[in-house]
Order: sequence, then C-alpha cells, then structure tokens
Amino acid sequence: MFPFRWSLGPLAITPNEVFTVLGAVLAGLIIRRRLIALGTNNGGVFDFVLAALGGGAVGARLYYFLPLWFRGKIAFSSLFSTWSEGSGFYGAYLGGILAIALTARLKKMAVLPTVDSVYGVVPFGYAVGKIGCFFAGCCYGLPSPHGVSFRPGSLCYETQRASGIAPGSPVHPIPLYDMVFGFSLFGVLLLLRRSNRPGEVLCATTVGYSAYRFVIEFFRNDPDCHTFGSTMLRDSQWTAIVLFVLGAAAWAWIRLKKPPETAPATPK
Repeated sequence: MFPFRWSLGPLAITPNEVFTVLGAVLAGLIIRRRLIALGTNNGGVFDFVLAALGGGAVGARLYYFLPLWFRGKIAFSSLFSTWSEGSGFYGAYLGGILAIALTARLKKMAVLPTVDSVYGVVPFGYAVGKIGCFFAGCCYGLPSPHGVSFRPGSLCYETQRASGIAPGSPVHPIPLYDMVFGFSLFGVLLLLRRSNRPGEVLCATTVGYSAYRFVIEFFRNDPDCHTFGSTMLRDSQWTAIVLFVLGAAAWAWIRLKKPPETAPATPK
C-alpha cells in the first residue's frame, strides 16, 4: 500500500486519480483501435470519449442521488450543489452505454458492435483503476484474520482509528479481488471478440460483473452503502440481480437467434 496525497493548488492527486486515469488511457488506446476498425476516425473516437465521459458522469451521479432523494434523505436542490460528493459505478456503466449507443446512432454506425467494442475493454480499465484503490486503502472489506493491514494515511486505517477499531486491523483486500476479477473478465471477453452476434460481448460483461458484484458486496465494508428499508441486500445487489436477469435473458435470445451473415465482429 502506498497512500499519498499531492496538492496542486485546489486540486489533489491520490492513487485513485493516478490509476483511474492510467486505466482510462490504456483502455482508451484499445478502444480507439477497435472503433477505427469499425469505420470511425480520430475525430469520431474523440466524440465517443466525450459521450462516454458525459453519460457516465451523469449516470453515476443520478444512481447515487436518486435513491437517497426518494427516501427523503437528501433535498433535490443538492443534486447539483453537491455533485462531487457521491457517485455509483452502475450509474456510470448504464449512462455510458446509452451515450455510446446514441453517438453511434447519430454517426450511422452499427450500434451493438460499437457498444461491444467499448464495453469489452471496460473490465481492463476497471482492473487498473482498482490498483489505485488498493494503494489508497479505500473500498476495503470486512475484518479477516487472513486479510491485509493498511498503512497510516490510508482511508481504511484512518476510518478504523476514528471508529475506535485498532488501526491496521486486517481486512479483506477487496480492491485486489476486483483487480483479479477485472483482468479475468477481460480475458474471457477476448474470446468473444470475434463473435458475429452483436450484443454478445455487452451481455457477457453485464452478466459477469453483476454476478461478481452481488457476491463481493457481502465482503465489503462500506459505511455509506444504501439499502431498501430493512432488507439485508444493498442497492448495488438489487441492481446486480436486475441486470443479471436482463443480461442473461438478452444473451440467451442472441444465442438462439441465427446470426446475421453480415454482422461485423468485435475488432481486436
């Protein structure tokens, strides 16, 4: 673990920012090659990047905000005034899909192959970003005698100290689990990159991540997690169930259909 915080005026650089940007850049290079293979140019790639960032940012904020607003825990006026205080991965995931699909439609490109090309690389960027989470000591798990201890300055260490728990107590290294999962899912999706069934890669990504997210939530120690009333399941787990069912049903439908002879495969 290597928690650090470098201040640059009003900005601060932490391991999260460093590895999130690194993951986005590396994934972006792969996505750029795939989009160009589908017929776009460098300017078109930039349009997709802007669409994904915008759609992802809006979706992430709404996914975090709306459940709290519906439950009366936050005022609607704080949607924009506290924009940076909360976000959710599932919101970014869904918002990005919609933004990329709309951009592809406006550019008269095949929508599903385009989305497949982008989302087949998302687990790779996700895995790289989780290295930063591990260095920062965030997204940590429940106590475990076989876990890892985070250093002073990390979010886990400081939270344990503030909560009266012995600082440095071992916990499940959830970011490492996420990293291994992300790289593994990316490897599996590479096997589907030549599929001539548009939408299959997106379905596989959704099903794989949803199954993993449902299980890993039982091991995460997230004091800010949201649940529906007295249920033991968190919002993200209910989302995982819904998306797993929808993704699995769509995948089965795609596999049962006869693949179109002219459907472009997802580029390498």
